[in-house]
Amino acid sequence: MARQSRIHYAGALYHIIARGNNREVVFHDGDDKSKYLALVERYKQKYQFHLYAYAIMDNHVHLLGGVADEPLSKIMQGIQQSYTQYYNRKYDRVGHVFEQRYKAKLCNSDQYLVSLLRYIHQNPLKAGTSQTCWTSHPAYQTGNSNIVDTEFILSMLSNNKTKAIQKYMEYMEVELSEIQQTETFEHIYSMPKTTETSEASEASPVTFDELLTTVASVSEINKERIMHERHDRRVVEARNILIYVAVRMGVMTKTELTKVLPLSMSGIIGGYNKVVDRDELKRLAEKISKQFV
Repeated sequence: MARQSRIHYAGALYHIIARGNNREVVFHDGDDKSKYLALVERYKQKYQFHLYAYAIMDNHVHLLGGVADEPLSKIMQGIQQSYTQYYNRKYDRVGHVFEQRYKAKLCNSDQYLVSLLRYIHQNPLKAGTSQTCWTSHPAYQTGNSNIVDTEFILSMLSNNKTKAIQKYMEYMEVELSEIQQTETFEHIYSMPKTTETSEASEASPVTFDELLTTVASVSEINKERIMHERHDRRVVEARNILIYVAVRMGVMTKTELTKVLPLSMSGIIGGYNKVVDRDELKRLAEKISKQFV
């Protein structure tokens, strides 16, 4: 039977697990792990996907990422094949290095993303080692990274970067025994959708309608078009700015935005990321934000 094609659409987020063939060790030392991470960075730049978290273990790797136009299969093919060539040359061998079918689970909830971040960063502890240097945990401790897009998930915890990092650190300090009991790969995806751990705890005094009115005024596009029109480039950019500012200021969470805009979670995430990636849109979004300070 032919394998079912993986679901792809721009803005899709995936939790990816790639294991060594027969679950054998495929990262023997720091050089191997550094090489794999360099390949992730290379293909991230080439295909413009977003990397939100990673953990490189001895016999498998976790990635949490969002795609744009290029499908995940093409991105992973580049990373996995390049590492296989490196590995086989280095260790004078031939054949597969990874299992042929990596796991890729779609993630469409803010709540799942935050839980997945902890699940991935706690992988070394679950494996019996305290080393987190081969995870993206250090990037979240500072909120700065050349390879990991920390802003996206930190903004779910607080619209203030310092507070977001503090909340992240508190979230990571949950006792390992509690995580082992309650947070497994399967458990995360069966969690009921409850109130999000996000900006909601720091509700903004600005209403969504006030923000929409300001975006409409600055962009010179009427509110009705921003809320409903799909295909005009300027309208889409204005709506993306609305999404970005609403999330950053704590006016609404991404999940709440799916209920008022004609977009799925992937569309909301995609719109947010387009502002992050374009300096001119980000500057305009920051200009709008300052009007409410």
